Amino acid sequence: TLVGSVPREYRWITDLVGMKGTVSGGTSELKSLFHLIKNNSIYKSYQAELLFYLSNIHNTFSGNKSEGEELLTLMKSYTDANPLIRYCYANTAMKWGRNDEAIEILESNRAFMKLCLEAGSRQTDEDKDAFQEASTGEMPNVILLRARLLFDGGYYMASWSEIAGKPVDSFPRYRDKLEMTYRLGRIMEKLEQREKAIHYYSQT
Repeated sequence: TLVGSVPREYRWITDLVGMKGTVSGGTSELKSLFHLIKNNSIYKSYQAELLFYLSNIHNTFSGNKSEGEELLTLMKSYTDANPLIRYCYANTAMKWGRNDEAIEILESNRAFMKLCLEAGSRQTDEDKDAFQEASTGEMPNVILLRARLLFDGGYYMASWSEIAGKPVDSFPRYRDKLEMTYRLGRIMEKLEQREKAIHYYSQT
């Protein structure tokens, strides 16, 4: 699915690693897998990750409101414990005009930010970012947050697809623009694309 959504000008990376696929085919497979592991105690923990992918695919490509409503129902029970799913839920809700509900979900993230202040570590760059966001009360850029979490989890191609091809106004704050080029550099470094990594680092 993610391979099918990669902008044409960036397909060289997917060609490099031999990845192929379509959005519709991948979406169908993800939905089937989500329901398949619903009652499986071993693999059930992957449901939140599947919801993340499904919500982003839906928000980017789907115009079917009934599918959006179904997805919101599936995500609802994950919003209390999973900050990333809260953002996904809010994005989907706003797509279909449920703005009050989206705001309510995002406001609940303040408790998570308070926890960062009270008990968060500041040992890594990501920890420092979370602490700064909590200290200022600013909501992090959703696109960059998803990219950061995917990168930290080792999903480098998925992290890259979150940022690649996004318009400049997706990153209105100066520090978000810096984070965007820095993250692309880190991704290229992990994919062993040294020249591309240097290119993005030089822009940071």
